[in-house]
Amino acid sequence: MKRLILFLLICFSFLFGNMKELLLIESKLYPKIVRLETSLKDKEQITFAVLYEESEKENAYEMAKLLRKQGINVKIAPLSQGIPNADAYVLMAKKVCGNTLDNLLKKRKLIFGVYPQSIEYSIINVYIGVKIKPLINPYLLKKAKISLSPIIFKVAKIYEK
Repeated sequence: MKRLILFLLICFSFLFGNMKELLLIESKLYPKIVRLETSLKDKEQITFAVLYEESEKENAYEMAKLLRKQGINVKIAPLSQGIPNADAYVLMAKKVCGNTLDNLLKKRKLIFGVYPQSIEYSIINVYIGVKIKPLINPYLLKKAKISLSPIIFKVAKIYEK
């Protein structure tokens, strides 16, 4: 019954364009995925950097607030300002230029996208169907030279161009 209610809530949120429910789901899922990264040394004290384009500033601050409620340290910065050091990055942008993406990949940290269409510019996103699953972009994962615990590949959906 709880799953049905959650599914209906998600469907209605997409129909009416409410980002807050999507951000709530992502704020709970992304810290768990970061802890599956094998190279991460301190899995209890992780820091996210929320990078946003100017039109997404309000949603970026909402995401930061939700992550802080999960006990996560959060840095917020516009995409144009630069890239702060963090354990993972959340992109609040519908499109990311190639130089910014290359700079993020060089840091060898997970890059999460917020919008479904941003999977091309992020390593992990959320797939919402009958079940909510992580959506992994294997090309960028390999390019960033990040290794994740194999357990995530059992539950995740793989992005294919």
